[in-house]
Amino acid sequence: WAYVNMETPWAVKILSPIPWSPSEKAWIKWGDLIIKIDWREIKENNWLKEVITWIKWPAWTSVTLTIKRKWKILDIKVNREKIIINEIETKVLNTTTQYIQIKSFWENVSKNFKLTLESIKKDENINKIIIDLRNNWWWFLTEVAEILSYFIEKWKKTAIVKYHNNDKTFISRWHDLIDFSKYKIIILQNSWTASASEILIGTLKDYYPNIELIWEKTYWKWSVQVMKNYVDWSLLKYTIAKWFTWLTETWIDWIWIKPTIELEFDFENYKKNWFDNQLDKAIFIN
Repeated sequence: WAYVNMETPWAVKILSPIPWSPSEKAWIKWGDLIIKIDWREIKENNWLKEVITWIKWPAWTSVTLTIKRKWKILDIKVNREKIIINEIETKVLNTTTQYIQIKSFWENVSKNFKLTLESIKKDENINKIIIDLRNNWWWFLTEVAEILSYFIEKWKKTAIVKYHNNDKTFISRWHDLIDFSKYKIIILQNSWTASASEILIGTLKDYYPNIELIWEKTYWKWSVQVMKNYVDWSLLKYTIAKWFTWLTETWIDWIWIKPTIELEFDFENYKKNWFDNQLDKAIFIN
């Protein structure tokens, strides 16, 4: 349905609805706070996995979520469905534009990215690549480092992770598959573009300064956390390192990656007509 977190003990926060999932079809938005599931209020002694089971089961039924959206309280009915999550979605738009939506940097994303590049190489009509990283806040740095190896020449540095006592540097392995200098590259980002996505954008901007970025500032999450589990099901998340792009050694906590084209997402138009004004803008950029 959606990627979620529990930052406060009484609410589940929507980090990003999964495209075409029941949550998106019901117009759940990123940033929404779920405070009640049917008749069950979320309380301080409830833990995230427990609350998720209230939402997910049983399949093919419906659930009513009480949502706090800014200053409004909304009851939204969601029809449960079985969904399959594809980490990368691709399609060719208007014969000349390749659209690549990377939903997360989870395992095997780089392998699927390679398959997409191989199809681009075979299509001589493609001259523009749109990479959609909106609502992608996932964190597998090894996967994003592998993807950067398709863009950046061998032995050049792509990112650095600075720990308390040592640094870890990521080096491009240079998968010389296609020449990106021949393509117009546009990246879609928003305030839920975070973590590994920001590393990808920041490093690509280091090496390809003419890349276009559309919409708003990113999430500014450039730190590495680990989770500690306790026997009472509680969790402690704490920071162990910071991430930097290498060429400019950019660290953007509280600075953000700023767009070259600022365009607010028209949610109401998308809700009524499934029209994505940001993607439409990217398609018509020369």
